[in-house]
Amino acid sequence: WSPPARPLSAPAEVAAALAEDGLGATLLGLLRRPNLRSGEAIARHYDHEVKGLSVIKPWVGVRQDVPATATVMRARHLQPGGVVLSEGVHPFYSELDTYAMATACVDEAVRRALCAGARFDRLSALDNFCWPDPVQGPKTPDGEHKLAQLVRCCEGLRAACEAFGVPLISGKDSMKNDAQLGGVKISIPPTLLVSVMGQMADVRRAIDLVPVAAGDRLYVLGRTRRELGGSEWSRARGLVLDGVPVTELGCNADCYRAFAAARDAGLVRSAHVVGRGGLAVALAHLVIAGELGVQVDLAWLLEPELGDMSVRAGTALLSESTGRILFTCAPHRVEALEEALAGHWLRRLGSIEAPRGQDEGPAVRGGLVPPTGGWLQVRRGSTVLFEHSAARLRAAFQGGAADV
Repeated sequence: WSPPARPLSAPAEVAAALAEDGLGATLLGLLRRPNLRSGEAIARHYDHEVKGLSVIKPWVGVRQDVPATATVMRARHLQPGGVVLSEGVHPFYSELDTYAMATACVDEAVRRALCAGARFDRLSALDNFCWPDPVQGPKTPDGEHKLAQLVRCCEGLRAACEAFGVPLISGKDSMKNDAQLGGVKISIPPTLLVSVMGQMADVRRAIDLVPVAAGDRLYVLGRTRRELGGSEWSRARGLVLDGVPVTELGCNADCYRAFAAARDAGLVRSAHVVGRGGLAVALAHLVIAGELGVQVDLAWLLEPELGDMSVRAGTALLSESTGRILFTCAPHRVEALEEALAGHWLRRLGSIEAPRGQDEGPAVRGGLVPPTGGWLQVRRGSTVLFEHSAARLRAAFQGGAADV
C-alpha cells in the first residue's frame, strides 16, 4: 500500500471556503447533504421495538426527530441491566488511508456507546466489510492496491480493538461490490462498518444528546486538529485535501476511561459525539433536539495548529478529528468536572440558554409538542459568526429547504 498521489487544492481556495462570513450558510448546506440530512422518512418504516424493551430509541429530542448517538434497551423486563448499541462508519476516508478509516470507525462506535452510558470495560464489536473486488485480474487491474487497502484496514481494526479492549465477536464480509454499467466498471469505496455493543448496570441512568436545561455548561472533550481530508465539508466543496483524521488510540482510551468515570459520578447530563460534519453539525443536532438556546464561543478551540487566524474558526467547526465528545454539565458540578477531566483536552465551549420567544417551525407530529424558540449562536470572542433558529436548522436537516 502507498498513499494516493493527488493534486491538492490551492491554499487560497481552501482559505476562501473557510472564511468566517460564510460559516452560517456552510452549516445549512451540510445539513442538507445526503449523508447528513435526516433519514427519518426511511427509518420509520422499520420496527424499532423488540418486546417493548427500548429505553433510548433511534430518534430522540422533544419531537423525536434527531438520530440518537446510541440506542439503549433493557436486557429483560423488570430488570435494570441493559445493552447499548452504536456504530461507526467512514467510507470516504478509505480513499486516503484505510488504516485511518478503520481506527476512526472503532473510535466513533466506542465513543457513541460511552455517551449513552455503556461501561468502558464491557464492550464488544462486530466488523462488517463491504469491499470492491481485491483480486488482481483482467477485470480488476488495481486489485493489488485494493487488497493492500484491505490488509491495512485489518491492521487498523486490530490496533483499535486492542487499544480499547474491544473483542470482535462476529462480523461479515462482502468482497465483490462492483458492477458493469454501460461498459463502465462501478465500484463502491472500501468500507468498514463497526458496530459496538456495551453493557450498563442500570438503564435508568442512560443519557442521550438532548440538552437538559438552560444554565447547563457546554464542553468538548478531546483535541481538535486541522483534519479536513475526506471530510463531508471538503467533499461538498470539491476540495482535495490531506489530513485524514489520525486517531491517537492510547490517548483516546485514557480519555474515555476518565469520561466514563465522570459520567458515572453524575457530572454529565447529556452527551453526543463529534463525527461527520464536525462540531458544526453536532451543535445543530443539540439545538434541533432540545429546542433550547446553545451559545458557543470558539475562542477556546482556536489553537495555532488549526491554521492562520482567518481560517481557525472554520477549521474548528468543520474538522472531523476523532476522539471528541460534546456534552453538558450542571453549573453546580462544573468544578468537580473540570478537576476530573483535567489533562484530557477539556474545553469549555459555551452554555445552554433559554429559548427566545416562539417560532412556528415545521408541523409537529400529533400536535403534542408546542413550537419553541431554540437557537444556535456561534461566536469568536465578541464577534458573532452566525446565528440560526432551531426552525431554520430543522428545515435544512429534514427537507433541504433554503430557509424558514
